[in-house]
Amino acid sequence: MAFSPDGQRLASASDDATVRLWDTTTGDHLNTLAGHTGWVGSVVYSPDGQKLASSGEDRTVRIWDANTGEPLKTLIGHTDAVRSIAFSPDGNMLASGGYDATIRLWDVNTGEHLKTLIGHKDRVNSVAFSPNENTLASGSDDATIRLWDVTTEGHLKTLTGHKDRVNSVAFRPDGKTLASSGQDATIRFWDLPPTRVTITPKPVVPPAIGEQFTVNIGIVAGSNIFGYEFSLGFDPAVVRFVESVNGDYLPGAYLVPPVVSENSVKLAGTALTALGNGNGTLVTATFEVVDVRESVITLFDLNLINSAEERSHSFEDSAYIEPSLMPTSAIVSLTPDKVDSPAIGEQLIFNVDITGGENLKDYSLDFHSDQTALKFISYTPGDYIINGGTGDGTLGTVTFEVLNVQNSTVGVSGYLVATNGLRSLPTFVSARVIIPIFGDVNKDGVVNILDLVVVASSFGQTVSEGGNPADVNQDGVVNIIDLVKIAGAFGDGTAAPLALNPNLKGVVSRADVQQWVTQAQQMNLTDPTSLQGIRFLEQLLTALTPNETTLLPNYPNPFNPETWIPYQLATSADVSISIYAANGTLVRTLELGHQPIGIYQVRNRAAHWDGKNALGESVASGVYFYYFTAGDFSATRKMLIQK
Repeated sequence: MAFSPDGQRLASASDDATVRLWDTTTGDHLNTLAGHTGWVGSVVYSPDGQKLASSGEDRTVRIWDANTGEPLKTLIGHTDAVRSIAFSPDGNMLASGGYDATIRLWDVNTGEHLKTLIGHKDRVNSVAFSPNENTLASGSDDATIRLWDVTTEGHLKTLTGHKDRVNSVAFRPDGKTLASSGQDATIRFWDLPPTRVTITPKPVVPPAIGEQFTVNIGIVAGSNIFGYEFSLGFDPAVVRFVESVNGDYLPGAYLVPPVVSENSVKLAGTALTALGNGNGTLVTATFEVVDVRESVITLFDLNLINSAEERSHSFEDSAYIEPSLMPTSAIVSLTPDKVDSPAIGEQLIFNVDITGGENLKDYSLDFHSDQTALKFISYTPGDYIINGGTGDGTLGTVTFEVLNVQNSTVGVSGYLVATNGLRSLPTFVSARVIIPIFGDVNKDGVVNILDLVVVASSFGQTVSEGGNPADVNQDGVVNIIDLVKIAGAFGDGTAAPLALNPNLKGVVSRADVQQWVTQAQQMNLTDPTSLQGIRFLEQLLTALTPNETTLLPNYPNPFNPETWIPYQLATSADVSISIYAANGTLVRTLELGHQPIGIYQVRNRAAHWDGKNALGESVASGVYFYYFTAGDFSATRKMLIQK
């Protein structure tokens, strides 16, 4: 449960997958927030009381409008239930602790995932921000409490003492003490030292293999520091220690020669002239890159020695080595980019093709699919890397098993690795798996007028089996029968001619449809699909036959410098359009010739005026009139040129 900051409301989370809001004065139930699909384990108000966050078994964190109950954001990233959440004191950041042993930081306003804090070995049960906003505490089933710097996103210290899981953590309002409760039936209080030693930068972005980088070991809020000693742990397969240099905190200090082991180096120094106070850099350490991949440099066994030669511990720290992704023009795509789904139990195989690769030695790829439709089976590497990793080729093939025949997408993500170890982010192109639809010749997922046009444009072509989707009856030739079969696929009513998208009316002319109807009627087709297709074509012919000749408004209007003048013809006629200035002067005549019955609305059929007179000169801004004649019909409309 959680009280609102003003104490007027109480929010309660439940195993029934809901959050309920209550009036604390009257006890009235105000609202029920539904959206989670499993138990809700935590609920908390933002510091200003305007937002409410909840988390639960469904692996999500949800942010709600605390006043209206409207869902604002759903934060997805945890791979197991989310047990605890906490707002930062300024309300701009949210921390969530999960059964996946991670803590995740989120931007409250955008919902963006900021960082994943990794270190616990078991479920995270509780998270809490300190009043200074920079420190986050987390308690876990691994019987430890970890302190994190949310500014640098680094691990500060691990507090051990509980004998069983830590259930809850909380800061004292002044931030100097942390309390924790555990399954070992104890409550423990921890004194938080003000002095901190940190590693920067965070994260460390390594250069290429063989090159060097430095990290600074800094101190914050030190007091009369006389000397120090600590160790830096590292992965020797990733980095090699080179040297250390005294920083500015203890000027003129004597540095004890580094003691280097396989995976750590021990550094120590003693002041010779002045004691250290406040903030500064103790040591700058240099490492050489052995391999470019994720790793961590850990500060441990830290001792600070003051002027009275008293030893004290401080927060210990870590710096994650995170290779950055360089820009590249390479493209990684799944081919074919569009494929009909086979039957349940059958397999789909995609090539993972690359274009524009350069000096690659490795890559890392993740494949994404709708797991209700496809099951990942295997990935088989190709010979692209073996053959030099440059240019175009195939990285490998990925295989899926069909679980359900449905429309879905297969995506790919990851990065490429060059011979110098640097990583790059190519452009990734996904693939579509679609339900085969009879009559969907152009494979856009719907049977419509466009499919008729594709078939009509292929009339007379002789094709091999399966060689042209326009041969829908697979008799080896594209003809009127194929067109009628497709038209029959419109029969569910969703594509009835009167419901046609107006933009599709200009795709076919009435003369085309008239010819199709005539040919179909001569074929003596008797099967239900063909008869349904002929009826559709007849309805389409009717839809494309205007009841009366009409002059329509030009578009765009006002315009500069050109416009289109649409019209409809109920009978064939000689068509012309005369354009006049406002004073009655004839500006231009458009002779369109003899036009058959039909609708002339879209740009490739309507009359076009480029805004010029008979001499090819652009006319001035102002009002103009266009006079339309078609046989015995005439009409006039007004238009405006605006420059």
